[in-house]
Amino acid sequence: MKGSTLLETNHNLRALWEGRGKTNGDLSKTGYEFSLVRKLLRLGVTDVKDLAAILANRPGGSVIERGKGSQYITATIAGAIKDLYIQKSEKG
Repeated sequence: MKGSTLLETNHNLRALWEGRGKTNGDLSKTGYEFSLVRKLLRLGVTDVKDLAAILANRPGGSVIERGKGSQYITATIAGAIKDLYIQKSEKG
């Protein structure tokens, strides 16, 4: 399923995209974006272009409000992938 479709149907994902719903951890814009990408990956979204488009278009997000560009987007996606990989390897 595409990330944009999931944003319409998954309320928890939509809340992260809108910058609300987290109660612990990094509550900054970038913290929400990292959590958003991790959630998308856990839901099966693996198309990097799809993930990048969602980050780039997040209302009130770092790309729109702070002018962060492709390097930030790439680093955020790579970091989320690495984090999930490490989590999986520690469990299995």
